[in-house]
Amino acid sequence: MILHFSGAAAGRIGFLYDTRVLRKDGTVVPVDITGCPVEYEGKVLVQGIFRDIAERKSMEEALRKSEEQLRVLSENLADGMVYQINTGVDGKQRVLTYASPAVERFHGVKVEDAMMDLSLIYDQIDGEHRAMVAESEARASATMSKFEMDVPFRLPSGDVRWRRLIALPHVHSDGTLMWDGIELDITERRKMEEELAAHRDHLSKLVEERTDRLSREVARRKEKEEQYLALVESIKEWVWEVNADLVHTYVSPRIRDILGCEAEEFIGRTPFDFMAPGEPERLAPLARKVLAGKEQFACLKTAALHRNGQTVYLEASGRPFFDEKGTFLGYRGSCHDITEQKKTMDALEERERELTAKSEALEEVNAALKVLLRQREEDRRELEARLASNIREMVLPYIYRAQKDKLDLRHRTYLDIVATNLNEIMSPFPNTIKQLNFTPREIEVASLIKEGRTTKEIAEFLGIATCAVDSHRNSIRNKLGLNNKKTNLRSYLLSLG
Repeated sequence: MILHFSGAAAGRIGFLYDTRVLRKDGTVVPVDITGCPVEYEGKVLVQGIFRDIAERKSMEEALRKSEEQLRVLSENLADGMVYQINTGVDGKQRVLTYASPAVERFHGVKVEDAMMDLSLIYDQIDGEHRAMVAESEARASATMSKFEMDVPFRLPSGDVRWRRLIALPHVHSDGTLMWDGIELDITERRKMEEELAAHRDHLSKLVEERTDRLSREVARRKEKEEQYLALVESIKEWVWEVNADLVHTYVSPRIRDILGCEAEEFIGRTPFDFMAPGEPERLAPLARKVLAGKEQFACLKTAALHRNGQTVYLEASGRPFFDEKGTFLGYRGSCHDITEQKKTMDALEERERELTAKSEALEEVNAALKVLLRQREEDRRELEARLASNIREMVLPYIYRAQKDKLDLRHRTYLDIVATNLNEIMSPFPNTIKQLNFTPREIEVASLIKEGRTTKEIAEFLGIATCAVDSHRNSIRNKLGLNNKKTNLRSYLLSLG
């Protein structure tokens, strides 16, 4: 410091330098000293200023560290480079005032060459993008806003690399427009974005196709649903759906024509709520069985109450339905009115009961008639037998006697005709023993033969000779028409009764 003061006094020149001084409290602080020589009463004096620059030094050190960190960061930025461009006061010139070492890796140009001729980098901008970059820079410069743009660069090697340029403009103290920027390599990102865009386009196309198919399917199903609803509403039956608790979730409008109720009145209620008295108790066991087994049912007959209080007879059919996981969801089915059919069936059953009663009465009458017919048949046979017997006993003997008399041929012929005709008349009548004109002795012999007695036993029983028995046997066979036949006499007599 003494040297600075001495020099200033001797050479009459001012000085400015930084140094450190010791305070009274023992602390050391940085200061800058400014001095200049002045004459006073013929003497040369040095007049100066001591300024505490501790805060400035601290800021300078922080700035130095920040610049060092920025330098290290810019030099080690893997996918980027840092630059500063001076575009002059009018913004038309381009001078590279700083570029991180990555410029050589990014553009194949050395830093010093790029700082001498920035066109070495600008000329790498591919085709039409040069004009686009210039327009974007002009807009950012005019509005002093951030410049940001993705630009393709064709490198000296021929490769095309995509870079994102980001720069902020600011006016330097000398009035020139400066751009502090960063250039990032986004080639791989760009490729991924393009692949992602292609994939997105593909997905969009698939979604569009799928949406179109779904739209068509929805339209088709809607049309089918409308057709189904139209069909449901046009048929005589009412269609219903209940959940797993047998609570109605859907009822077709046809219910109004059958029970006089609106479909909405059924929603949230069970079928048992509308049945005639006694029907819920009758059907409850069957409902539990069907529900437990998730069984289909058909032709289930029941009775419900119309809004006007009349009983309506119904026939129901239904089947269970499930979701895609197999969970039981409820039943769907239909009911139709069988009241008229029930009345017809009841009338038929009543008529059948009447016919059954009449049939039973007729059977009793038939039984009585059969008894009468049997009695009539017996009377007829008895009458025929009596007639045949009377003819044989009271007429034929006299004809036979008359035939033995001496008659002329003419009268004998008449008697033969009469005898033949009488026998012809008697031929359909039953030939019992009494009707065969047996003599009392022949009747006795015939009875003993039927009992299985031999000729000797018959002779001893009747007290006659065996030859007499044989004679009666021959007479009986003759009257029975068994002469010259091998028919057993006893068997034949048994068949006559």
